[in-house]
This record gives sequence, structure tokens and C-alpha cells, in this order.
Amino acid sequence: MLYFAYGSNMDLRQMRRRCPSYRFVSIAKLEDHELAFSRRSTRRRCGVADVAPSSGNEVWGVLYHIRTRRDVLALDKAEGFKVGRKRINAYDRERRQVWSP
Repeated sequence: MLYFAYGSNMDLRQMRRRCPSYRFVSIAKLEDHELAFSRRSTRRRCGVADVAPSSGNEVWGVLYHIRTRRDVLALDKAEGFKVGRKRINAYDRERRQVWSP
């Protein structure tokens, strides 16, 4: 799976702990979005980064290839995502087109 990371998931040590199979692909840009801190982590007690639609703006991050399903599930768990959860997930997986040099 190709994964666009921004915020703390750009930290290579954090990604290595969460997803040992990951491989850095390139830097990448998500167009027509902006970096936002609209959520709060109860565990870390601080704001957490997310992206919000915003015409004409861009969010820079990195593109990783996550090679195993186990690592995708570990990332989901760390990010507060569970397929089929009845209450709101902390984030949603969405397909987006990013620009990569």
C-alpha cells in the first residue's frame, strides 16, 4: 500500500516501530488541502495533525510503501482506525492523488 504521511508519521523512528516493512518512496504533496490541528489526542494530551480541504493550498509530506497487511493494521491501530467501528474513527482511510517529484 502507498501511504501519504504528514505530521508525526514523517518521523522515521516512529514509522519503523509501527510498520517495520515500510520503505520511503519520496517526498509528496497533497494539493487543495491544508494542515490542521482540529483533533486532540487524549493519550498524548496535545493537538494532532490532520488535513482539511482548502482550495489552492497544499500539504507536504512523504510517501511510504507499506508492504505487509500486519503493518497496515498496526498503523490503523496507532491512528485510532477500526474497520466497521460504530463510533467515529479518529481518522479515515481515503484514496487521494498526490504529486511526487
